Amino acid sequence: MMVTVSRSKLWAIFVSLVLVSLLFHTYNLEYASYDLDEAAHIWHAQKDYSDVVEQASQDPNPPVYNLLLSAWVKTFGVSEFSTRFLSVLFGALGVGLMFLIGTRNFGLAVGVMAALFYCFSPIQFRFTHLARPYSILMVTVLLSYGALLEVLKKPDKRKLFWYYLATTIMIYVHPTSVFNVAVQGLIILWNKGKDF
Repeated sequence: MMVTVSRSKLWAIFVSLVLVSLLFHTYNLEYASYDLDEAAHIWHAQKDYSDVVEQASQDPNPPVYNLLLSAWVKTFGVSEFSTRFLSVLFGALGVGLMFLIGTRNFGLAVGVMAALFYCFSPIQFRFTHLARPYSILMVTVLLSYGALLEVLKKPDKRKLFWYYLATTIMIYVHPTSVFNVAVQGLIILWNKGKDF
């Protein structure tokens, strides 16, 4: 049985979870120096935007994260804290999205538990402590699957557009995203099989 909660209470829970995530993931953010992969991203991010895009053509990593990081370091500078804080922000956004998707599809209790598991997951903590694309990847994965759930419930052109957009951005964030597209194809086929 799903519990009905007022919109203002839902947003209060959402904001609380995001703030908890920001505080938790900011802890000890500068503890370790950059690893080699982080240093490479930061080196590319300090170039002009056109150079960042050109570099992506010779790199297995798509340009989305490096373009965002480039804008970020041009605004906030280069330090372990500032460059990794971008990942912390995306990590917090991921917690909020997990709450919204879980609550919308499975109820408030599932939404809160999923968001807390996501927030305190050791791998998520690691992702937010790296100047790498993993936190933004997780956000785009959540957006893509969340949009897919909406399409499966009641397809229409607007929902399909948001699904295609989220999935395209997901692919341009990290090359391993193609595995999510394959899994989503299986989900769609399985869901279609239930309709017969």
